[in-house]
Amino acid sequence: MLETPSGKELILMVERSTNTDDNEEEDILKGCPGEVVCVFLKCMEKIFYKFCFPLHWNAKYKKGDFFRILVNAARDGDFITNESYSHKLDDDGPAADTLLYHLRKLDMKTADKLYKRANWYLYLFAKKHKVFRRKNVQIAIDFTDKEYWGELDGEWVHKTKKSKKKMRVHRWVVVSFVDRDQKYIIYVEPISISDETHKVLESVLERVFRVYNIFNARVYVDRGFFSVNCINVLKDFSASHRMTWLMPAVKNERVKEKIDLEIEKVYHNFTMRNKKREKAVFNLVIARNKKGELHAFATDLIVLTPSDLYPCYARRWQIETNNRSIRYPFLITTTSKRMPTRDYLMKFAVLCTFAWMVINALLLRKFGLRCWLPGRTFVKLLVKSLSPEHGLNPERVTKVFRKAPASARAQTSVSSLSPLQKFCILLKFISITI
Repeated sequence: MLETPSGKELILMVERSTNTDDNEEEDILKGCPGEVVCVFLKCMEKIFYKFCFPLHWNAKYKKGDFFRILVNAARDGDFITNESYSHKLDDDGPAADTLLYHLRKLDMKTADKLYKRANWYLYLFAKKHKVFRRKNVQIAIDFTDKEYWGELDGEWVHKTKKSKKKMRVHRWVVVSFVDRDQKYIIYVEPISISDETHKVLESVLERVFRVYNIFNARVYVDRGFFSVNCINVLKDFSASHRMTWLMPAVKNERVKEKIDLEIEKVYHNFTMRNKKREKAVFNLVIARNKKGELHAFATDLIVLTPSDLYPCYARRWQIETNNRSIRYPFLITTTSKRMPTRDYLMKFAVLCTFAWMVINALLLRKFGLRCWLPGRTFVKLLVKSLSPEHGLNPERVTKVFRKAPASARAQTSVSSLSPLQKFCILLKFISITI
């Protein structure tokens, strides 16, 4: 696991962000939708420059020159070398080999530090324009894999199976907000083969709640976290924070016995043990979906009606949409065997996805459902904004908007929890304090 920045480093980040002289951000929502997009992209350029790898003080090329190659490669999902040659970007800028040279010089700590710095500024931008809140949030945690066809060496290559085929992958843990009014990928971190799942879960929860100052939340995790250690981590963290959790239960022998009874029921204080005889106690809920099928859930929620868990857990699937957005069209293709290079490109794709979601949240809140930017359109506009020859025309930008899909229609900053769900959470917190 990589080290997180200390409190002093975060304080310095906040001070630097509040001392900026960017007056454009204050007036970003003034004007037509095309003007808003143009100003937003200029702000994003400055934020993305903070993610650029270190350059020497007398370097021939600036950060914007390298960033232009990365954005062009992300637009087509192509290799950096192919993109540089096909668009002749090396005529008036750095060659692809120069960019790859700087990427080869990166190490894991530097890539992590650059990502956290840029992600922090992007978070402050979203918070400043009131499209980010910390109360009654819903968080989804999951893993995302990227195929790797090289040799099985090093500490970052995982073995897995997909569609009954053995594969080698690099793996990251992804944390997303999955509310109706905020659907953002807020954090990503690489996972090595030596990292234990419950320690990864604990580290990610501590960072997200501390850095983003989460007041209360509901956490959704996949059945890959259904283990004694992970459940105990969730329980301990829930006892010290305003948090509840929900996950599907793996159908082991004891869970199958409850499902075979064909009865919707809540089993309080259900006990599960591992091979070391360590135990975890939680609420096991057997719920029936609309098709009449029974499924098991593990949770610490106070459940009144078991079937109510389905619409709650359905929000976790938003993270699958977020993961697809990372790959298409933001993830750059590479054949590098070095994990720092792959990690840097993955985090670049995550930052692009975060920025794309923020601008759409701003547009939908200000101008309505007909002002939506598809992911590929967002990248194309970012490419044009970086071009010294063309630039962006607000009137033409207005013509590229689409109607927002049903799954992405943002609301105002209102919690997506129902009154009954809020009441159940309140009862849980009261029981904890007593």
